[in-house]
Amino acid sequence: MEDKTSAIIKKHFNKPPDEIEEASEGLMHKTFIFELSDRSYVLQLSKDEESTQQLKRGLKMYDLFNGIVPVPKPFKPRLDEYQGVKYTLVEKVNGKNAETNIDTEKIRQAGKILAKIHNYQTLCQYGDIKFKENTLTVEPFEQSLRQKRLEKVVEDTEALREAGLENLADEIQQFFQEHGSKIPDNFQPRICHNDYSPDNIIYKNGKINAVLDWDLAYSGCAQRDLIKAANAFWMHDPCSNQNIRKQFYDSYQQQRPLQNFEKNEPILRIETLTRLITGLEEIRGLEEQEIEVYSEKIRDNLAYARKQYDDSTTNF
Repeated sequence: MEDKTSAIIKKHFNKPPDEIEEASEGLMHKTFIFELSDRSYVLQLSKDEESTQQLKRGLKMYDLFNGIVPVPKPFKPRLDEYQGVKYTLVEKVNGKNAETNIDTEKIRQAGKILAKIHNYQTLCQYGDIKFKENTLTVEPFEQSLRQKRLEKVVEDTEALREAGLENLADEIQQFFQEHGSKIPDNFQPRICHNDYSPDNIIYKNGKINAVLDWDLAYSGCAQRDLIKAANAFWMHDPCSNQNIRKQFYDSYQQQRPLQNFEKNEPILRIETLTRLITGLEEIRGLEEQEIEVYSEKIRDNLAYARKQYDDSTTNF
């Protein structure tokens, strides 16, 4: 693989890289960061057909949102190929993500940028985002979004059982058996980033310099995308005294109003939190301390959600 990556770089720059390393966070694709003539680039190689479609989508989304929100600049405007391997080449953005350093200002900026993404375009239906040439199209899902989410909850709770969290999985399934019909299924579809987390937002000099990794973007429910993002920020510091979700929601609403949010937030909080935690288990496994913390927090949020649906008032 090293020979192939070096050959791809030589193809575009006529010389080998000064330095190159494989990025451990490039989980969906083989990802390499290299330096050449005092500039840095990111090279991502497709692993399979699904990976190819994701890379193509991510590259097109950079082009679509260029000038709307900060995004990386592709070195090549389209998917390229070398000896049967498809790849993308993008300039590396200067700055650092907020994975280990979340504060109020970073949360505020992230909420506002996500609102800009959701404000950009109303789509005609929900489904997978595709591009025909440079035109965005939507391939509709076969089932309703509510049914799609409920089916995923079943898959996620089975994965939690296999990880030894049988009791927690049962509690989550019981909650959705009682309240699954509350998952919103009637909304204006919007472009959803679907992986909007501190890992994928680059900050420089205190400001957002780029939103990365649009590979999983789809046409769906903006409120779910918002709540999933707020959960992703919260998960990087689940024991923090900051009310991270409230800060995120408040900054978002400065740019974009939220209708029926008090009704939708509790059920979508549980659904996306379950998805995110299961995703961590699938990617790298959960450490014992993480299992203890996340189990406690999910139970707290289950109790919270039940209370909101029992009470006539909701406070975030």
